[in-house]
Amino acid sequence: MYMKFASLLVLLAPAQVLGAVITISGVATDGTHPIANAIICGSHWDEVSRVSNYPDACALTETDGSFSLSAMLVPFTTVEGVEVEGGELIGAAPGYLTADKMVSSVDAAFVEIELSEIRDPDDINAGWIAPESCASCHNRIYDEWSQSKHAIASKNPWVFDLYNGTDAKGNPDVAPGYKLDNDDAGSCSACHAATAFWDNGGPLDLNEIPANHAAYGVFCETCHKIKEVIPSGAPGVDGAITLWRPPNGGLFAFGPYPDVTTHPMGSSYSPLFESSELCSGCHEYTNAQGVPVMDTYSDWLAIAITDDTQHCQDCHMTTSINVEDEEVNEYVVDNPTVIQMHGHRRNPETVHRHNFFDGETLIPFALSLDFATYQEGNEIVVTTHLLNEVANHRVPTGMPFRELLLTVSVVNQSTGKELSLISGPLVGARGGALEGTPGKIFAKSLGLESGELTFAFWKATQVLEDNRLELGVMQESEFRFSVEEDAPLSVSVKLTYRRASAILAQAKGWDTQDLVISDQNSPFDAEYFEAFGCGCNTTAQSQFPFLLFFGFLLGVYASQKRR
Repeated sequence: MYMKFASLLVLLAPAQVLGAVITISGVATDGTHPIANAIICGSHWDEVSRVSNYPDACALTETDGSFSLSAMLVPFTTVEGVEVEGGELIGAAPGYLTADKMVSSVDAAFVEIELSEIRDPDDINAGWIAPESCASCHNRIYDEWSQSKHAIASKNPWVFDLYNGTDAKGNPDVAPGYKLDNDDAGSCSACHAATAFWDNGGPLDLNEIPANHAAYGVFCETCHKIKEVIPSGAPGVDGAITLWRPPNGGLFAFGPYPDVTTHPMGSSYSPLFESSELCSGCHEYTNAQGVPVMDTYSDWLAIAITDDTQHCQDCHMTTSINVEDEEVNEYVVDNPTVIQMHGHRRNPETVHRHNFFDGETLIPFALSLDFATYQEGNEIVVTTHLLNEVANHRVPTGMPFRELLLTVSVVNQSTGKELSLISGPLVGARGGALEGTPGKIFAKSLGLESGELTFAFWKATQVLEDNRLELGVMQESEFRFSVEEDAPLSVSVKLTYRRASAILAQAKGWDTQDLVISDQNSPFDAEYFEAFGCGCNTTAQSQFPFLLFFGFLLGVYASQKRR
């Protein structure tokens, strides 16, 4: 017995119906057999909309498919036009279409809720729903997505420069470039234009992506049509991701909530959507030579030893980081009429943002940097401590041309001259103009068979170096600078994030802006100890008058002995 939706909307208004509950018992089946471990939820309302009480207002079916739970008692009108009282059930299980059902008080003692198993193949003729259509109900989510890197995945100029071998001005033959090294289309479209690749049944040249796919990159349908992910290092829909659309098309989405009404669109509950495994399809990639180009998921998997380990979504789609436009969202829909008819008020922590916050936003929250300065003889010693405090993967992650740059300088404030480095790490070739200066780059560097550094990740044969910041592992570096005179000094330690290595950005003519994560300065008064050259230390310096007096006594004693 199903409701007339408009009638339910009208009849929900009386305040006296809010609060009374009804117990509903029954069984979940696929039409023939009981379904164990299905999630059955009883709907509850406030004055505005349904209120999600998952998992408290839900029951997990027994092995025989049975369940018993409470739902709010509401008046509704059956399809036969009969006004009755009862409750609403929503049933969901992974691999099944979610179902909802109004149950009258008369039938509440035993009711069957039928879930349809997803068995049909993907409907290759179904097409894809444009994001603008989704925006009619999910406008806030659409706005967030439209500002994300996902939205430009198939038109990102950096992607095309790396693919075609062009620079920012469109000049050709500017390495690296996939098409400079290969005659085939490559697998880039398997992630950057996954729906186009899926429709084509294979790789597409990024320059030939159909307009209806190229306009949206990774959009609503790309993710919410993901039926399965097999983490394998294969790129996207070229081996890791399986997409699925229901027969005859229509509005449908896989998603993270089991208590979703299906009046406006079909849905299927998928725990995958709260798992890092979902993201692994495109954020884990091994090239044809077996070199792990992107290993974000592998990193996460290595430390995911407890059930409460945060997943990708908990940081990159979070509602709790301190960003400028932070606001609390309780609904995944934002049209007031849709909220009243179909929406669920939810815990804001479960309403994921779709900005897909990247490294530029999150790195400042993930890392800590401090340093200590002291003098040892005629050397100023600066010790830095850099720590990845919270990121459940190495930092930086993603494409190997990203890097962190640590720089250290000690300046004589009287002369403006920098003190010379005696010992300590130097910035390598990736640092561009800063190469050879005191500091350190943290990155994954890929190489060719010759041992040469390369950003052409598709032809890399080895990992030359990987010193990225692991979770909880302190990176300590020591820098020693020469003191040549008494002087007030300024000690500077700076940490910068670069989306692209300076030498790659320069070759491509990319307009990059370094993100300064920490820029610390501290004064220090240096003393020059001429008598001890560079071999003394601060302990010896503090005892210098005593040592002179002790030497004098020894001299007197020796003179008297000779007499």
